[in-house]
Amino acid sequence: MRKLGLVFVLVAWVAPTWATVITTGDVDPGGAGTQPDPWSIEGSLKVGDTGEGTLNVEAGGQVSNEKGLIGYESGSTGIVTVAGAGSKWTSSEILYVGNYGSGTLTVEAGGEVYNTSGRIGSKSGSTGVATVTGAGSTWANTISLQVGAYGDGTLNVEAGGACSRVCGCFSTRRSQWLPRAKNGLFRCSKATLTRTSEQLFERLSAGLV
Repeated sequence: MRKLGLVFVLVAWVAPTWATVITTGDVDPGGAGTQPDPWSIEGSLKVGDTGEGTLNVEAGGQVSNEKGLIGYESGSTGIVTVAGAGSKWTSSEILYVGNYGSGTLTVEAGGEVYNTSGRIGSKSGSTGVATVTGAGSTWANTISLQVGAYGDGTLNVEAGGACSRVCGCFSTRRSQWLPRAKNGLFRCSKATLTRTSEQLFERLSAGLV
């Protein structure tokens, strides 16, 4: 009687790798492409240097640099999205959302952004919009976050997002920085704010910001 042998073939399955740090358009350094993860930059990272540029950090990707600048020069447009648990963008110095140009920062679905100070709508003619939304989403400022200085700034913190050291809307034309509502817009809904200026809360309650 012929014996039949069974042969088992084991095929190794390799899970697909997902790009976690992606840039498009005018990004300095790096240009457009899939960047290494973690992506560590010595010096400043400009998203939208003189033109249009984007940075997406997702699926646990990590980016670190010194200064972060979204919408660096006048006429430029920069868009940054940090999304997903474990996704982090760390600036060891200041983060500008709208330096001279137009900047948009979205932190969502558990993404995290860290820096010393934050500026939304920093220079004259600039526009900055930052949104921190979703449980676990965090924008942590170790010194301060200013919304609308010489430019126009909007900060949205919502749906369980968290933001720290929001100092309000400031006028740097005075010897003392005082909260104002002229160029800054602040919306807060179901959010966590830590170490936030009491003066800002007073203006929020009065409907001035």
